[in-house]
Amino acid sequence: FQDAHRRFSPTIDRCLSNRILAPDTVRPADEGRNVLAACGIDREQLLADYAQYVQIASGQQPPTGPNWKEVAADTVGLTRYIHEYLPHEIAHWGGDITDMFPETVRRFNETGLSLSQFVRWWFHRPRPVDRPYDFFLLKIDLLVEFVSERSPSLLSLARQEADVLRSAYTDANAHADLEALAELRR
Repeated sequence: FQDAHRRFSPTIDRCLSNRILAPDTVRPADEGRNVLAACGIDREQLLADYAQYVQIASGQQPPTGPNWKEVAADTVGLTRYIHEYLPHEIAHWGGDITDMFPETVRRFNETGLSLSQFVRWWFHRPRPVDRPYDFFLLKIDLLVEFVSERSPSLLSLARQEADVLRSAYTDANAHADLEALAELRR
């Protein structure tokens, strides 16, 4: 953390000081573009960098180029990241997939699908960001999309479990928002 803080704090501070608050009428994707522009970040380059990351993280291309020198020099670290860290992050962090979709996962295990296939599938193509990033909601959306493509007979079940998750998530966040407002009023 100290190394990251030392390396990136100036950039983050510059972005925060240059950021102009967007009016309520600005869509989240537009606001993200405004922040990127204020920080001097080229959105197209960012998308290209992400696409390269996806290719490398999914094992479809080796790490090449100036941004990847240290990674290329540490193939053991990259292999560990790809095969241990990343699958664990996707399957378990921000909501364990087997807890989130117990019946869907049980049923797709019976049909020969697995969480490891879902993890590999996760990176099959980069996706544009059209709303504020929320890893929990992204996991829900992508699992439903995965089931839709790989086991359509389970789609209705996956959608049911997803709807329950989204509803509970919305309710929990609405409650948290009300508590925050109450705290502000005190």
